[in-house]
Amino acid sequence: MTYSNFTLPQVIKTFNLQLQEVPDLYHSIPPLEPSPELQRILTENIPLALAINTEKARSEFLIAPLPQPRKTGFQPVEIPNLLEVLLLTLGT
Repeated sequence: MTYSNFTLPQVIKTFNLQLQEVPDLYHSIPPLEPSPELQRILTENIPLALAINTEKARSEFLIAPLPQPRKTGFQPVEIPNLLEVLLLTLGT
């Protein structure tokens, strides 16, 4: 089953989860200006990915072309793992 076939209510029911929203979860992470390379990739590829309108197109045209840290010296920003945040939120 593809990602787009899931809905939040379905996942909550299937896994017996309880939704707890955390306002301003990322408030302490400062915004970053996208690099010229990222801006170029998105400017060139977003229209085509949206026109094709499939998960495969979005993956191929938006995710795959992004620079890899080992190739560009790009320093990744640490963003909390969604599962870890969920588990911490649920207190398990």
